[in-house]
Amino acid sequence: MGETQDGALAAPFGSFAQIIGSNAAALGDQIALRDDTGELSWAALGDRVERLAARLVADGLEGGQSVAILGYSSIPYALVFLAAVRAGGVAAPLTTSASAAQLAGMARDSGAAHIFIDRAKLAELGEDSFPGMRRIVLDEELDAWMAPAGTQAPACDPQPGDPFNIIYSSGTTGTPKGIVHSHQMRWRQFAATAASWRENGLPARTLASTPLYSNTT
Repeated sequence: MGETQDGALAAPFGSFAQIIGSNAAALGDQIALRDDTGELSWAALGDRVERLAARLVADGLEGGQSVAILGYSSIPYALVFLAAVRAGGVAAPLTTSASAAQLAGMARDSGAAHIFIDRAKLAELGEDSFPGMRRIVLDEELDAWMAPAGTQAPACDPQPGDPFNIIYSSGTTGTPKGIVHSHQMRWRQFAATAASWRENGLPARTLASTPLYSNTT
């Protein structure tokens, strides 16, 4: 990130899509994401987020509509989360520890038409899970499902109060509840943290040791 990015981070509100796009152009082959199976550069991340977002929109995703995600932490999971937001949708990660009935209830509550699920959870829940939803297997079908290389998603200009993501409670006291977080709330968290690293000259490295459906993550 350079001075332009520093200025963006200092703003009271900004665009996550702009930050990803600027980083993709500026950082190129530098590593953006790494998991147990491999790594992804900033340029590749920017391209794939655009392609996934474009396909979501072409596949009927409406502004403010949720995209359900279920699986264990991985690069594909992170890509779908970012792409849902880039497309003007709402990321709705579902907890892997919930029961089949709870997961079905969360998916219905979210209003999502798409569910991205990894093979391990699909094998556990069965092929008949989430009927009526468009199902994409994260670790097998994502590359073929997304739009062709170089495709750009339609412009999206989320407002501060627009929903960014839904976090579901553990359900220990009953039916899991969906908590909606806004773009403004997430920008404050992200920008303040990133700006503090930049101001102190620290390398920006984040270890996600908690699941990607966790509010803390």
